[in-house]
Amino acid sequence: MKYLLLLVATLFLGGCASQYSISEQQVEHYLNDKLAKPYQVKEGSSALSLGFRSVSVSLGAKPGVMAVTATAEMKIATPIMPIKAELQAVFEAKPVYDHASHSVFLKDLQLVQLTSTPAKLQRLIGGVTPQLVDMARTLLENQPVYVLNTHNSTQAKLAEITKDIKVEQGKLVLQFE
Repeated sequence: MKYLLLLVATLFLGGCASQYSISEQQVEHYLNDKLAKPYQVKEGSSALSLGFRSVSVSLGAKPGVMAVTATAEMKIATPIMPIKAELQAVFEAKPVYDHASHSVFLKDLQLVQLTSTPAKLQRLIGGVTPQLVDMARTLLENQPVYVLNTHNSTQAKLAEITKDIKVEQGKLVLQFE
C-alpha cells in the first residue's frame, strides 16, 4: 500500500511539471526591453529613424500564430523638410523554438496593418513602408522574441528538454522530448 501511494504521488507531482508556458506578458516584457533603442537606415541624402515605444503581443487569437503590435516614432530626415510621425504596425508570424540557443524566433512575418498619426501622413509614408517592413522583419525574425534563462536552474533544465513550442490562447507552451 505504501508503494502504491508513493507511485501515485510521484505520478501526480511529475504531471505538474510536465508543462511549462510563457505568457503574453513575459514575451511583451522581453521585447520591450530588447527593442528599446533607435534604429536607423540612411539612403542617399535621406535618413529614416525608428524608435520603438511599446510592443504588445497576442498569442493564439489565430491558431499557431503570434500577433505583434509595435508602436514607434518615425523620423525621416530629408533635404527639404523633416517628417515625424507615430506608427502602429501589426504583424503576424509563426513562433518557432531554436533548441541550440534556447530561444523563440518568429518566422513568416507578415504585415497585417500599418497606421500613422497624424493620419494625413499615411499616404506620404507609403513610399517608405517597404523599408519599415524590412527593418521590422529583420529585427523580429533575427532577434529572439524570448530566451529561456539558462542561469536559472529550472529554466536551464527546461531549455535542455524542450524540442518545440505550441501556441495556445494567451501563452506559448513548451513541448518536451
